[in-house]
Amino acid sequence: MVAAILCLPVLKSWAQDEVIEIGSIADLSKIETYPVYNETTGAQIGYTGNFVLTADLDFSGETNWLPIGSENITEGTSADTQNFLGTFDGQGHKLSNITVNAPGRSFVSALFIKLGGSAVVKNLALENVNITGGNLTGGLTGTMFSNTTTPGPTVENVSVTGKITGTGEVGGISGRSNNNIPVTVRNCYVNADISGTELITSPSSQGVAQNNPQMVNIGGIIGSAYSGTDITIENCLVLNTITATRTTATNSTNLGGLIGRVIPAAANLKLNNSVVAAELVSNWDGVTGSDNTNAFWGGSAGTVTVTKCYAVDGLTFPVQDDGTSMPLADLQTQSTYAGLDWDFDNVWQMNEGEFPTLKIQGATGIAATNVEKLWNVSGLNNGIEVTASQPIDLSVYDVTGKLLYKSQSCSQANIALNKGVYIVKGNCKGVVGVEKVMVK
Repeated sequence: MVAAILCLPVLKSWAQDEVIEIGSIADLSKIETYPVYNETTGAQIGYTGNFVLTADLDFSGETNWLPIGSENITEGTSADTQNFLGTFDGQGHKLSNITVNAPGRSFVSALFIKLGGSAVVKNLALENVNITGGNLTGGLTGTMFSNTTTPGPTVENVSVTGKITGTGEVGGISGRSNNNIPVTVRNCYVNADISGTELITSPSSQGVAQNNPQMVNIGGIIGSAYSGTDITIENCLVLNTITATRTTATNSTNLGGLIGRVIPAAANLKLNNSVVAAELVSNWDGVTGSDNTNAFWGGSAGTVTVTKCYAVDGLTFPVQDDGTSMPLADLQTQSTYAGLDWDFDNVWQMNEGEFPTLKIQGATGIAATNVEKLWNVSGLNNGIEVTASQPIDLSVYDVTGKLLYKSQSCSQANIALNKGVYIVKGNCKGVVGVEKVMVK
C-alpha cells in the first residue's frame, strides 16, 4: 500500500470517482484520511477527494474547533503538508456558529488552513462565525497557496457572516493568496466585522516567512495578494465593517473593500462586477508610516483592473479608477445588479430595499429597513446630535477621512466638534448609511 501511495501523481486522489459524504461535524475528519503525496519525493502535500456536505451543521457546542489540518502542524513547522487540494461542495448547506479562538496561531479560519492546487470550495454558507487568529486569518481559509498548478483554487457561491479578527493579513474569505497561480473568487457574499492589527514580530510561522511583519493588510475578500498571484474577484458583495489598526511606527496600512494589498509588480488583480457597501476604518493616529485605504484595494505594486465595481456613496476614502460611487438606495435595487450580470435565477436573491443575498443562505438576509431611516443627524453650533430608533454603530470623520469619534450600540450622542463639514456613518446589522453634516 505504501508503495502505491508514493507512486500517485501530485494532486490526484486515490479514487477520483469516489464521493465522500460529510453529514456530521465528526465526518469532517474524513478529509484528513485522504492524503496525497509528491510522486518524486514521497512527501505528503495535502489532502484530496470529492467531498459533499449532506446536512446543515451547528458548531455551537464545539469549544476547541480548529480548521482542518491544524492538529498536524505546530508553530515553527511547515503547513505545506496540509493543503486541501480537492473539491468541497456544500450543496447549499450551512456550517453555523463556528468559533475559533487561536490568537497566536497562523493559518486560521472556519474550515481550512490552506487551499492549494486546483481546490474548489462551492455552494457553502458559513453563518455567524467568530474567528480569532494570528497572521493569515480568513473566513474560509487561512491562505490559498500553490506554485505548481494551473488553475489555482476557486471559491464560488460561498457566504461568510460573523466576525473575523487577526494580525498582519486578514480577509473575509482568505488571509492571503500567494505564488504563481490563478485564483478565482466568484459569487461570494461577506457580511462580517473584519479587523486586524499589525504583526509586531517577524517569526517564520508554520514554515512560512512572514511578509513585511509590521504591515497590516486587511480586505473584505482577501487580505493580501503576494508573489505574482493572478487573482479574479467577480460578482461579490461586501458589507459590514472592515478595520485596520496600527499602534506602532510601521511601514503601512493597506485596507480595501475587496483586497488589502497587491504585491509585487508581477501580481495581476482583476476586480469585476462587485459591490462594496462596508464601512472602512483605518486607525493610525499618531503613528508614522503610510495609509493606503481605498474602496476596492488598499496598496498595490502590481497591475489592478477594475470593471463595473460599485462602492456606497459617501465613503471617505477614494473610489479607484473605473469604479463608481453609488447611493445606498441604488445598491438596494435589483436593476443595479442586473446591470452587473448577476444571476438572480440560480445564484442570488433580493427584495427591493435590501442588499442581495445568496440563495444558499435561505430566506433570511439583511432586513429590508434602510439604515438611513433609523437615525437622524443634526448640525449644532458646537457639534452634532445623533438620535437613532434602534442601536447603531456610529462613526464620525473629517473630510480627510480621519476618524474622530466611534461608538457601538449607540442610540443617542452629542458630539462636540469645531466648525466644518463632517461625514457621519451609521451601521445597523451590516447596512451602512452615510450622511454629510455641517457644524456652523
